[in-house]
Amino acid sequence: MESLIPALQFHADRQAARPEVALAIDRAGVTRLRRSLRATIAGRVRELLATLTMTTDLPADRAGVHMSRFSEQLGSLLDATLDDASRAHRPLVTRLGAVAEAIRQVQAARAAEVTFETFYPFSGRSPVTGQEGEEFAHLQIRLWADAHGLRALIGVEVEGMTACPCAQLMVREQAERDLGGAGFTPEAIEQVLAIMPIASHNQRGRARLSIGLPLAVADTVVIEEMIAITEEAMSSPTYELLKRPDEYAVVERAHRRPRFVEDVVRALIAGVLSRSPALPDTAYLIARQINDESIHKHDAVAELAGTVAEFRQELRCGRAHDDRTLPRTSLAAWVATDRNEAS
Repeated sequence: MESLIPALQFHADRQAARPEVALAIDRAGVTRLRRSLRATIAGRVRELLATLTMTTDLPADRAGVHMSRFSEQLGSLLDATLDDASRAHRPLVTRLGAVAEAIRQVQAARAAEVTFETFYPFSGRSPVTGQEGEEFAHLQIRLWADAHGLRALIGVEVEGMTACPCAQLMVREQAERDLGGAGFTPEAIEQVLAIMPIASHNQRGRARLSIGLPLAVADTVVIEEMIAITEEAMSSPTYELLKRPDEYAVVERAHRRPRFVEDVVRALIAGVLSRSPALPDTAYLIARQINDESIHKHDAVAELAGTVAEFRQELRCGRAHDDRTLPRTSLAAWVATDRNEAS
């Protein structure tokens, strides 16, 4: 086979030719590219299996990007940047930023984007018996590179549970009527209902929290802190391993903290602002909650997105958000902002 290589040289470059339809492409590249790597996160070296998407923009006068340059020509750089044990101590987001900038330059593109996804292991303990189990969050890191610099959006998604507030109120109202019909006084009814958790229907929820920062400071984000905020925002965390006392504690906690999907996304934003007061005003936040409904065929979803400055101002003003008077920045607009201004 090696003897054939010199003879199998081709000069055709269809990618550089003009396309039949002269339209610029927003993103073109490769997706579902898998890599195993060693990465230091929160001071620990972890073995991760990651999936990456790498894309660039494409002008209207070029037929295509060079796909082989993503997986082959850039392969050695990607592997050296991500997998080389001697570089494992380098912050993961910084290393991914180097990949994004290299792709932009090799493809001669205006902008490049890299998305890195993996399951992030963390330790969880059941609430009563303290059973230790390995839990997993979905970790996604997105990088944007252009002539102004690099931006990173770090997101975690964690499973938990919620209890429906509306159904719980209906159960409470009927319980009050039933207890009153059985001869209980209003005072006794209040005492009973204060002691007993009120039933409701439950959902398995998926809370996603993302924080966007310029690359220079993106490695200051603590993933474990983000996981803690997402778990606290729902009615209760869920656990891989529970004994009977733990099961009771999870159910009781969830029904004493009923929450809509809307409550969860608001709690996510409030949790970031209260636990990270030093977060710059220019940082970008996305909160998203999806509930797998238990009594409906559909699911419920809610989302909030904007800059830290916008959320701080909105909460400080003490009034509802109104798109006409207080519009929030979109993710696309935040990514396009000059990196020097945003840092």
